Amino acid sequence: MIDGRNRNRCLGNARPHVKVGGLLCLDNSERWEYAAGRALYDDWPGVEWGDDGWSTAIWTRPDAPVARVVLEDADA
Repeated sequence: MIDGRNRNRCLGNARPHVKVGGLLCLDNSERWEYAAGRALYDDWPGVEWGDDGWSTAIWTRPDAPVARVVLEDADA
């Protein structure tokens, strides 16, 4: 669950630590500041939902190798 500061950095660091079939959740996923981090998960199946302008995204790690990615800090 990623819900705090430096979410882009967390998204990059978390990739290799999620087990195959495991879930990764990003709160406030609608924020443009997190676009670079969200793009890292374009090849992971996932869902996004929300209301009143707020969204949460959840991705499932596929059975494929992944690497840690270091992204710039982008706090909202």
